[in-house]
Amino acid sequence: MKKSISALGLVAIVAATAALSGCNRPTYDASGSIFTYTDATGNVVSYTASDLLKSYQEVGSSASTEFDKVYEVLVRKYYESSDKASKLETLKNNAKRSVESSKSAAKASANTNSTTYEEEFQKILDTAKVKNEEELYQKDLYDEEKSDFETTYNTDNRDAMRDGSTEGLTSTNYLFAEDANYGRASKGWIKETMPYHVRHILVKVSAAAGAYTQAELTESSTTSDAGEATKLATTIMRLAGADTSTKGVTSASSRESFGEIAKSASDDSSSAAKYGETGDSSSGVVTKSTSYVSEFKLGMYAYDSLYNNENVTSTDSYTKSNIASLVPGLKEDATEVSSANVNSDEALADGTSVYDFFKNGETYDNGDSGIGQIPYGAAVALLKNAKVTTDANGNPVYESNATFYPRNVLFNKYFNKHNICVITPNEIASNMTNPTDAQINSYDGEASTTYENLPGFKNNTTDILPEFANNVLTDSEGQIVLVARAGTTGSNEYQGVHFIVIQRSALDNSSTADTPNLSQYYTMYSPSETGYPTTSSNEKMDTFVNYNTQVTADLDTRANNIKNSVKSYNGSESTYIFKDLVDKNAIKFTDSSMEKRIQTYSETKRQSTVDDAYTTWCTSWKTYAELLESQKEARSLTFDFKASPTDTNYYAGSASAKNRMLSEKVVVEYSTHSSDAWKVGGECYYVK
Repeated sequence: MKKSISALGLVAIVAATAALSGCNRPTYDASGSIFTYTDATGNVVSYTASDLLKSYQEVGSSASTEFDKVYEVLVRKYYESSDKASKLETLKNNAKRSVESSKSAAKASANTNSTTYEEEFQKILDTAKVKNEEELYQKDLYDEEKSDFETTYNTDNRDAMRDGSTEGLTSTNYLFAEDANYGRASKGWIKETMPYHVRHILVKVSAAAGAYTQAELTESSTTSDAGEATKLATTIMRLAGADTSTKGVTSASSRESFGEIAKSASDDSSSAAKYGETGDSSSGVVTKSTSYVSEFKLGMYAYDSLYNNENVTSTDSYTKSNIASLVPGLKEDATEVSSANVNSDEALADGTSVYDFFKNGETYDNGDSGIGQIPYGAAVALLKNAKVTTDANGNPVYESNATFYPRNVLFNKYFNKHNICVITPNEIASNMTNPTDAQINSYDGEASTTYENLPGFKNNTTDILPEFANNVLTDSEGQIVLVARAGTTGSNEYQGVHFIVIQRSALDNSSTADTPNLSQYYTMYSPSETGYPTTSSNEKMDTFVNYNTQVTADLDTRANNIKNSVKSYNGSESTYIFKDLVDKNAIKFTDSSMEKRIQTYSETKRQSTVDDAYTTWCTSWKTYAELLESQKEARSLTFDFKASPTDTNYYAGSASAKNRMLSEKVVVEYSTHSSDAWKVGGECYYVK
């Protein structure tokens, strides 16, 4: 996507404000107004050049565009009418409290930092880009007025803002229609943010970030302690509906829900309290702008848009166009673009499109770049070997080098993969008696009737993931369980494995008389309000708002979270409001040159907002692809052992082999040193 209008155009708009005080005086009618605004009650307010100049002069240190100042005087004078007196008094009191809060914060910071109150308050003023307390009050007051003004507007138009004018959604309101003067259309909150209702379980691990082949899990030697390896394995078994007391090979007497497992097992305390529900703080759902690790967010998007689209019909234009919104390098009809048409924002270093990279990896079930798989048997073997550090004779494994403990060999081969994965009903070499070298070297394992009979593998998933011959793991509601290894650094540092289910996909706009489409699912009404979606028998529909009945949910809060997210999703929102008021003849310009400048700013602002968001989106995907390329390269390197220490390339702890993948033969034959693999120079031999 090329920037059709340079963001540098914004500079010209700022410069154009000089016309207000220079020789090029604005034109106005006999009353001195350059434009008028008629509110919903029919009250007409005139806006003059003096109003704009006054706005600049009152807060002179706040750099702004002409549009912002026009918008500001529009809002400020709206609250100066007599019928708004009571509301204005409330907003003024809110602004005063905000200033007092800033002053209290300055005092607290002075005590904490051993500085003066004046120094800390000046920092607050500088951040707000104002000169003094009075300007801070005026800024806070305008923020209150602007928020209230837009909230009032949103209340009347919020359904249109959520739905846009996208084909397939319920709204036909073209509030955001493309305009030759004011610029490009917004497609609405659903299409532009791609909301996903998601649940997850996080099992934290101590494995180091970036250690693709020799990461280590901790585990107590006591039988009662549920260490990292044990917890990871048993979480998978519980999701499969297996009995952990039988090492996960038989079904449990009753099956737990995903939410129940999240409540008791997830190391993400905030989402665990909500039975696994996750999402950003403003809405409770995951969107394109949610600050989640790429393995979680982009992995989920890659799965849903590239792999879970087998049922998209040729007439399903809504889903197809939304798929194109998710992964750079797609056309609106969800077909692959040719490399010649991929621009720099969408291409990897070798010129391959991001779409190509992920789609071509679809059949790489060994975990290179596409959708990977974790054999269920790996969880069984992990639990069996979780606490193993010695062989049957009590000899320490590899002189107690933890890298070679069976649990860590298994973790690195099957679980330590940053691409999105599913869990298959397969056994691995460590589950077999006398496995062949081919079975030991396989990453996929082989289908097991025992595991296929577990409840978690009973749902048919082959129509969704035809590349996998057998059903993959689903939760008790029949939703595919996705797995991603991820982590972060900084104040919220963690490393772990995420188990993810998509409760509602942004690609799923299907509905019946009794089930909601996306617009209804993300209703902005609570069930007690008129407007909440109902079934054909007048029952309340199951939506995001009333979904989490397992906790005492504040339904109004959930509805308001969606309202607030819809209200704030578009960085150019004020231009759409302004244009809508012009269309309704609420705003009428007398000064045609100012009107043109406002239109130019609006067009530029809208395009710049979209371009910046798209560039950020492409960069995120490219960074994620590069991470997977690094993983692929690291995992392709394995130990090259020779028969004896005298042979070339004999491994004795050399740096060249330090970060290479260990063979599963380490696990298969750990129990006895009589095996050739454990003899000096064998595949399992190691000298520190």
